[in-house]
Amino acid sequence: MTNTLTKALKMWTGCQRSAKWAGLFCTKDGKISNNLLERIAVARAQVKMFIFVSQSLSGADMAAIFLKAIVPMQEFVRKHPAPFIAKIYRDASIALWKDSQALVEELERFF
Repeated sequence: MTNTLTKALKMWTGCQRSAKWAGLFCTKDGKISNNLLERIAVARAQVKMFIFVSQSLSGADMAAIFLKAIVPMQEFVRKHPAPFIAKIYRDASIALWKDSQALVEELERFF
């Protein structure tokens, strides 16, 4: 395992143990934009989801991006209530895709 990947995994594990990061989820599954049931699950579970936009990233690439994005992710989590889905780009920038209001509205339309 590369040093970058090891560092990212340690940082991620530490974040997951923190109460303020509870419900945080990172994925490179971009198909959630086409899957209403997955978005409803995010809304019901009050998940704070970050999606890596580029689908062709290696584990080392994701680790490097994650390390650059960790501080912006922390700031994003403080500013945006759960649930939300945000996108992480190759340059480690973050953009909100679905905020809590949009996800709750989808949830209410479904039930």
